[in-house]
Amino acid sequence: MATRETFCEVCIVGLGVSSLPLIKELEKTGVDYKVVTSTAFGVWKKLYDAGEDFDLVTTIESTNYSWWDYDYDFPFYTAKGYYEKLLAELS
Repeated sequence: MATRETFCEVCIVGLGVSSLPLIKELEKTGVDYKVVTSTAFGVWKKLYDAGEDFDLVTTIESTNYSWWDYDYDFPFYTAKGYYEKLLAELS
């Protein structure tokens, strides 16, 4: 098995939702980093690939569903929409 040495200041193991703020900060400050992961957003990718889509219930001020009218200034995502939004962060 061939191995490859890579040097960086920060190594991020796994690319998930909580990695995004760290990556943005590292890029903003010019820190050299590498991400080691088998798949980005693993559980979200599995749901997306299986064709699963459901409302992500949130409790900011109340629980909402996508078909309810709500009076907030933030988007309400389904699982599919959330995964697509996460992927857009990688580009």
